[in-house]
Amino acid sequence: MQVADFMTPRPYCVDRREPLMQLMEVFEHHGIFQVPVVDESNALVGIISDQDVRRVLAAGAKTIPRLIVEDVMTPKPVTVTPATPITDAIDILCESRFGALPVVVGSHVVGILCARDLLKRYADRLREPSQYGSAIVEQAPFAHGTRA
Repeated sequence: MQVADFMTPRPYCVDRREPLMQLMEVFEHHGIFQVPVVDESNALVGIISDQDVRRVLAAGAKTIPRLIVEDVMTPKPVTVTPATPITDAIDILCESRFGALPVVVGSHVVGILCARDLLKRYADRLREPSQYGSAIVEQAPFAHGTRA
């Protein structure tokens, strides 16, 4: 399986010159947590997350109304392609502790692979009945101090 099988195609992207306050509204109204950042030619130049924005807010920056996305984004993010094996992408997400990876062809964003979406998909698979019967076999919790 490849990243293309799991990515969100055509994600919302933000121009690097967009005011940070506008992006905060996008996060709030669209329920997204990571956004690829592009330049004038729509080439990927960074990624920004709601956590990046919260860090700036927590620091109490008085210049927040004047900040633009480029001031806060992570430049040159790690990327994958649609053909990247999904296991490789998951390894990158886990080892780097990123919440998402931009999916690119050349320098243009064609999708985004979010850890949250992967977990939702995994949970859906666990809920599906298997060829052997029920979806999930629940195990009794271990008594305190016992091991499997």
